[in-house]
Amino acid sequence: GAVMNTYLLEKSRLVFQGPLERNYHALYMVQEGADPEERRALSLESSPTKYAYLNQSGVTANPDWGSDAEEYHVMRQAMGSVGMDGQTQREAVGVLAAVLHLGNVEFTQETGEEYAA
Repeated sequence: GAVMNTYLLEKSRLVFQGPLERNYHALYMVQEGADPEERRALSLESSPTKYAYLNQSGVTANPDWGSDAEEYHVMRQAMGSVGMDGQTQREAVGVLAAVLHLGNVEFTQETGEEYAA
């Protein structure tokens, strides 16, 4: 059996964390728990400090939570338990990795005729 809880997720948490807060756990789990092959395929950095979305508050680990790497494997098992096949799991993890990479995109304003749209 399973127990389901419904609660609202703060959309703003993805792009901004308050002091001493972390982002969504799944992002840390993917960054810490992906195996070397997944890391290569997803171009994941070795440290959460390399990602703006994981390092805004300066808190990248949560001792009360446990190991993000271990929880990643629990998350993948749970995905399988609800019927997600391996390909679908890889795609979901890929979306999470893409979110991490998008958080590092920086926009700059350029001036001059060559930059006119």
